[in-house]
Amino acid sequence: MTLKITAFQNGLPSLSAGMSARVGKVVQRTAQQIVADAKEKMAEGKSGHMYGSHQASAPGEAPAIDTGNLSASIQIEPDGNLRAIIVVGADYGPHLEYGTSRMAARPFLTPAMEEARPGFEKAVAEALIP
Repeated sequence: MTLKITAFQNGLPSLSAGMSARVGKVVQRTAQQIVADAKEKMAEGKSGHMYGSHQASAPGEAPAIDTGNLSASIQIEPDGNLRAIIVVGADYGPHLEYGTSRMAARPFLTPAMEEARPGFEKAVAEALIP
């Protein structure tokens, strides 16, 4: 199972070529920031249970890195100029992001996207000014 999250999609197809290119750069840069921030949060110290020498994440914390598979599976999928899709290739990614009936969520992409939102909105507004 692959989790696909649209980072940002602009419904502004009538932008001039220059504005479209500037906004496209903002979209791509923000997607890269979201991926980097999600991976950084995974690498931070955790406060969950210890399993041997592995410190697990607690509910609400980004998942702890054990094998590195989840972190390595987060990629940006090309999808035009004004849209970025962040793909999590690890099939257990959605279970960690949203939780299950037996496990509380360990979100990693949603917090990174929410953190990036104000800067993204400001950068798009600036890109629209010629």
